[in-house]
Amino acid sequence: MHYNGVNSGEQDVTCGVPQGLVLGPLLFIIYTNDLPNALRGSRCILFADDTTIYHSSIDLNASAATLANDLEQLTDWFRANKLSLNVSKTNYMIFSNTLNLPETHMNIGNEQIAKVGNTKFLGIQMDDKLNWKKHLDYCKNKMSSGLYALKTVKHLLPPQQLKSLYYTLIHPYLNYGTILWGSAAKTSLKRIQVLQNKAIRAISNSKYNDPVIPLYIKLKITPIEELYKIHLAKFMYQHQHQLLPKPLLSLYHPNTDTHQHNTRHRQDPHITRRRTHQISKTFIHKAPEFWYTIPEKIKEARSISAFKYRITRLLGY
Repeated sequence: MHYNGVNSGEQDVTCGVPQGLVLGPLLFIIYTNDLPNALRGSRCILFADDTTIYHSSIDLNASAATLANDLEQLTDWFRANKLSLNVSKTNYMIFSNTLNLPETHMNIGNEQIAKVGNTKFLGIQMDDKLNWKKHLDYCKNKMSSGLYALKTVKHLLPPQQLKSLYYTLIHPYLNYGTILWGSAAKTSLKRIQVLQNKAIRAISNSKYNDPVIPLYIKLKITPIEELYKIHLAKFMYQHQHQLLPKPLLSLYHPNTDTHQHNTRHRQDPHITRRRTHQISKTFIHKAPEFWYTIPEKIKEARSISAFKYRITRLLGY
């Protein structure tokens, strides 16, 4: 959406809305709402002005052909709706465990799209192997900056204010998207845990070798490993109470769909056997697995906030 200048110095708005208008984002969402209808074989994720299309197949060439065709359809859609696409900010990525993939090329019109090994998607650094190393590096750098700030003022502020500073500068990077990257290799997560431990010691003004578990409990701050479990539990609570979007609700079906035995887990989600080790480490498998270990009394919480409180107390924090 743009403005065209005229000789008089005034601006003639051919389409769009003035920049900064409160209605702008809403009108844009309505304006682009039918974009997925332009796709023939791919699926689409729309978030504000960020558009992602994707396709999965065991045949890379088939996926590439499907996406190439849909990119042509999108080019026509953008042209018909008087929208311009910034090709320099557009890229594609192939998720695969295969080392030697055939060479692929993607184009929008006559311009070639760059192939990348990682990209930022809604605040998460995603890599083509989904091992989350890039995102953990990103979190590590952000947390290091927050830790420096904590250490700088730890002798000037009381613990309660230092704790507030921790929740402002460090905790958001531990809490956002944790259900996804929390399944990363322990060696990768250890770097994050070390920084969190240093932050806890800075808040409590403890020595570098003081045991951290008592400090976590005293400050009522949850270590990253336990925070990941809380996210898994919250996800399953929301699933059991139909509080998730439909695509996520369809991930599981209850045990009663598989057998008619009158067991105490008959209404719990059925855990299917995963075909690959990588999938078995994701929240899709880990969440119901952890759900089975939670006492029924905690599962009966009447709200998500009450459930989170109970599960946090169960874990000791």
